[in-house]
Amino acid sequence: MRGRSLPTEIWPFDFNEYLKVKKVPVSTFIASQKSQDILLKHLENYLLTGGFPEVVITQSPEYQAVLQEYVDVAILRDIIERYQIKNTQLIRYLVRSMLQNVSCFFQSINCTTI
Repeated sequence: MRGRSLPTEIWPFDFNEYLKVKKVPVSTFIASQKSQDILLKHLENYLLTGGFPEVVITQSPEYQAVLQEYVDVAILRDIIERYQIKNTQLIRYLVRSMLQNVSCFFQSINCTTI
């Protein structure tokens, strides 16, 4: 039955939307250390889960399985099928490496010295 459905685009929540869903009141001035700590904890959770509505709203303890399914369907299967890639293990390794190293430093090579 694949391909027989109506697509609906649902974008991940931005941090403000995430806070609204979690019912966290945020004022323009964070007065106490406790308020800052709560906000930072929510930010950490937001960065960990990616702000995907299914994960945020349902608060599923299996959120990692849901996120892995997003990767498998949206990236791996679509790329592998579209470009008819035979070495799927290499693509899985590449995607896993890219996702694990999102925030790593990148040093560019000075091309004038080469």
